[in-house]
Amino acid sequence: MRTLAALLLASAFAFADPCASCGTDVTADANFCPKCGAARAASNRKLDDAVKAAEDKRREFLASLESLRRAYLDAGQEQRATEIATLIRGIEEAGLRADEGGGMTGGAVVGGPRAGGKSIKEANELFEQAKLYMSTVNPIKRGANLGVAVEKLREIVEKYPDSDRVVDAWYNIGRCYNDGYVRRYEDAVKAYDKVKELDPDNSGDSRIFAAQIVDKLGRYKEAYERYTDVIAHDANAKNVEWARARRAKLEPYK
Repeated sequence: MRTLAALLLASAFAFADPCASCGTDVTADANFCPKCGAARAASNRKLDDAVKAAEDKRREFLASLESLRRAYLDAGQEQRATEIATLIRGIEEAGLRADEGGGMTGGAVVGGPRAGGKSIKEANELFEQAKLYMSTVNPIKRGANLGVAVEKLREIVEKYPDSDRVVDAWYNIGRCYNDGYVRRYEDAVKAYDKVKELDPDNSGDSRIFAAQIVDKLGRYKEAYERYTDVIAHDANAKNVEWARARRAKLEPYK
């Protein structure tokens, strides 16, 4: 038994590489160092290339769907156009989205430092660690790793309330809770509402995501009101267009 255990241990480390930051052995299936949290670089290059290729294909597909949606609108087939818009939003919600500042992340981590807060080293490190956990694509590990990400993001908002990462921490808490591997939808809505409360002029997609969640939960009167809020305050034209189309369907519930 000891011999077998030794062989298994040896085989595990045979597929490990030393972390470039601290030298700790990191197994081949890990996305980050368990000791210092640094991302794997060289060993993940092939994965990064594959993810980038998938993201490029996804963008092409979304562009073709958007062209189809506009064609339906031009033909006067609004119902079809709305169905395509719903499909587009669903794909965007699936997780393969580009982070504005730095490539693909499975959890659609967004945000850089925001004006009005302080740059705090500890908060920045927690945010980067959360990004790594949110980048998990392995379905076996994703749910648990998103839970760890939430813990780190909540540590930011609780311990470092003056940090310029707080608003984006709340936003990404919402994304974690809204993920299909977690599905804590009520908590996601609360997190998105916190974003709107703290930074109403730069709330990103928090309004539309919260509206879509309560819509999905069957709270149509509330969804109608939230879509109205999107139309009034969201700077993203696509979000506003989508909200108008969906709100029109909810007129009986206003």
